[in-house]
Amino acid sequence: LTLTDAITDIIFFGYDPVNDLYKVLSMYFVHDIDGSVVLEKSQVLTLGGAQESWRVIECKYPYYPGTQGICYNGVVYYGAWSNLTDRRSVVVGFDLRSEEFSLITLPEDVKIVSRFESDLVRYNGKIALVNVSLTRKFDLWVLMDVKKHEWSKYSVVAPTCDFFRCRGTIETGELIFEQLYFGDQFSILYYDPKQDKARRVDLERSGDTTSSGRKLFVDHVESPMFLPRKFIH
Repeated sequence: LTLTDAITDIIFFGYDPVNDLYKVLSMYFVHDIDGSVVLEKSQVLTLGGAQESWRVIECKYPYYPGTQGICYNGVVYYGAWSNLTDRRSVVVGFDLRSEEFSLITLPEDVKIVSRFESDLVRYNGKIALVNVSLTRKFDLWVLMDVKKHEWSKYSVVAPTCDFFRCRGTIETGELIFEQLYFGDQFSILYYDPKQDKARRVDLERSGDTTSSGRKLFVDHVESPMFLPRKFIH
């Protein structure tokens, strides 16, 4: 490596419903000063199984993750760039059962802006891409067909013009918005687009008030699993 190289370690987590297994995908990326990805190493760890150590797997595609990961039907999806210079945007799918990667192209002119401004979310049982908007109106690009790379655009008008980011829908069909900037109070909005009704939940905070000090998980279920020290990566 040279002084101009940068190393990034990114980890995703997912569930394989066919084999009833939880897996962790860990990736090392090295990119040089012009943004090209020059080295990539992918490893998988199966939780709760007989696997004794991280297992290296092959990925044929050079890319750099640009969003958080989201697991759906046994596949971990995340937005990515083919390199960091022109930032050609794609969606990567990692099949937890076959442990193979695939690339899904985005519609023309649809871009992943940055890890802070772009998200993959669940929208009515499908995967969708949404970018942060400073206005009330924004677009959700919903992946309708994974194999054919077919997307549909849904325009949404948010119930507020304050600094909130869309995090997708929950089982009730409500859209969830999280506050981007806050002090001692953190707010979440629930919005029903069919009835055009919104409700707001304010959460009091103590201690760290920066945006990096909190995470919002939609439809989250707690199920702790303790790992032996040898699995700590």
